Amino acid sequence: MTLSINLLSLKKWPISKQLELEEYLLKNNANNWCILSLYPQEAIVMGISNQLEQYVEPHSIHLQPIVRRFSGGGTVYIDHNTILTTFIMQSHANNLPRTPKTVLKWVFSLYQQILKLSLFNLQDQDFAINTLKIGGNAQYFVKKRWLHHTSLLWDFDSKKINRHNKHVELRK
Repeated sequence: MTLSINLLSLKKWPISKQLELEEYLLKNNANNWCILSLYPQEAIVMGISNQLEQYVEPHSIHLQPIVRRFSGGGTVYIDHNTILTTFIMQSHANNLPRTPKTVLKWVFSLYQQILKLSLFNLQDQDFAINTLKIGGNAQYFVKKRWLHHTSLLWDFDSKKINRHNKHVELRK
């Protein structure tokens, strides 16, 4: 069976608009999608159940747009150095059991094939090169579809990240 996935490339989109589009496609479109977002506008993005006071430094609340996504996952600071990818898929499209772990492993295997880096690995729910976390993930499941977000750090400014996030682990 051939897997058909539509590719949508976005540049400099506000994350709030991207999330609206993703939720619309998830709930109102039957096609499979891969959304690639480059140079997103600066923002702090929180998972649906995260508490603002727990994850965002108080002085940052008025400095950056804070967007709550409809999916789970943690809190992430994004800027032009972040690559955002989202897969929106029919549950039966890739013959996977519809569980968070199998979806994560499927996405990981795609990145392995693309990146071809021997040190690229899966650590808990995150993507890493050796021990350095380079990607965080979030998922959302509905009756016959699922969505998987990844925020990949292409480059980063540790001072900027530490200034906004209370719980940041940057490993060297």
